[in-house]
Amino acid sequence: MRDTKKIALIIITGIVLASNALAAWNLNIPEDKLPDLERMAIQAAQAGPINVSGVQTIAEEGQCSFVSVTVVGEFTGDTDDGGGLDSLTCELWDDGTMKDSETLTVPVGSTAELTFNLSFEGLFGTSAPGVGVLCPEVSFTEDPFFPVDVAGNCPSEQTSAIPVLPPAGLLLLTTLIGLLGAGALYTHKRRI
Repeated sequence: MRDTKKIALIIITGIVLASNALAAWNLNIPEDKLPDLERMAIQAAQAGPINVSGVQTIAEEGQCSFVSVTVVGEFTGDTDDGGGLDSLTCELWDDGTMKDSETLTVPVGSTAELTFNLSFEGLFGTSAPGVGVLCPEVSFTEDPFFPVDVAGNCPSEQTSAIPVLPPAGLLLLTTLIGLLGAGALYTHKRRI
């Protein structure tokens, strides 16, 4: 009986480890979307490192959660996509679905620091670990990327504080407005 428990524990441990290993092989970005360096004509030059940062804001049950990722890098425009500008796109992927993208431009022949702000409502899925970031023009991918978990809720649900007077303050304000009105009326009647 004791050996049976050991065998069962070994089998369960093996299944858990195998499922974690298989999950690690899943990507957020579909393989057909990943840049093929041999076939792809790179449309912009990466002038410096690309840094990815982000947060996954986890709300209480019934409220809105969201994922926000920022991609910052220096890029040199070298392909005129129109108007003397090189267009660069970064995309945010989760479990095979593009959740957001942003396209920015840099003048051809110039180097500029660009900041891409990508986000989506909800939490990242569990079919693949984290989220994926893809900037195809410079053949940049980071998949998986794990945003830092923080407590909060969606920006659309965040309320701004509106100042409210307490009852005594409201009474004082109303009295002052009344006195100003009475004084103006009295002054107007004296002139007539």
